[in-house]
Amino acid sequence: RCLSDWSSDVCSSDLMLITVRGIVRAADRNQNVDADAAMLQVLTEGGYIVVIADHFTPAEREGLLDAEVEITGVAGGQFDGKYQMHGVQLSVSSPANVKILKPASASIWSLPLTSMDQIISSYQVTDRTQRVRVQGTITYYQPGSSVVLQDGNKSLWIATQTIDPLRVGDVVDATGFPESQNGFLALTRGEIHDTYMHVPIAPQLTTIQDLTASRHVFDLVSVEAQVVSSARGAAQDE
Repeated sequence: RCLSDWSSDVCSSDLMLITVRGIVRAADRNQNVDADAAMLQVLTEGGYIVVIADHFTPAEREGLLDAEVEITGVAGGQFDGKYQMHGVQLSVSSPANVKILKPASASIWSLPLTSMDQIISSYQVTDRTQRVRVQGTITYYQPGSSVVLQDGNKSLWIATQTIDPLRVGDVVDATGFPESQNGFLALTRGEIHDTYMHVPIAPQLTTIQDLTASRHVFDLVSVEAQVVSSARGAAQDE
C-alpha cells in the first residue's frame, strides 16, 4: 500500500505500480487527454490524490461518486512550472483497475436539499498536516493577506493575517502549513519572524512566454511592455 504519507511513500514509488484505497469525491471528464478519460479526485488516508483513468463513460464516472474504491495505477507527481511537486497523481489504464469496495449509500442527486446559508453544517475535517519553517527574502507583502518569499531560484506564496510592518528585501523566517492552491505550492496560516537583515532580491528579466509557462512562479521578475490601461483600487493599483 502507498500514500500513507505523500513525502515518503509516493516519491519513492514514482512510476511504480501501486494500489491505494479511498473515497471518490469528484469524477469529471479530463479535457487535457482523451475524451473518454476521467479525472477523479480521491480522498485517501494521507490526503487527496488525482487519478487519470482511461475509458470511462459518463454513467461510470457518476457511479464512482462517494464510493469507497481500490485503485491500481502508476504513481507519479503533479508539478508546477518549476518542476516542484505539489500533488500526487495516479495513471490508470482501464476501468477494471478501479474496483468499487463500497458503493455510495445513495445517488448524489437524491440527497435532500440544503439551504445555501446552512452548508457549513456538513463540513468536517481531520488535518494531521505538520507545521514547517522556511526562510527567504520578502519580495511582496500585502498586510493581512500574503507574503512572498524568495531564496535563490525557489519562491513561495504565504497566506498570513499578519499586519506587522515588514519590509520588502528583509530576510525572514516563516512557519505555516503546506498546501497546494490552484496547482501551486503555498504555506497557509503563516506566521512571520523578521531577522531585520536587508538582502534585496534582484529581479530576473523575463518574457511573456516564460510567465505563461509558470517557469518563474512567485519569483521577482521584470518585463518590458507597453501600458495600455490602468485602474486605481482601494488597496492596490492595477
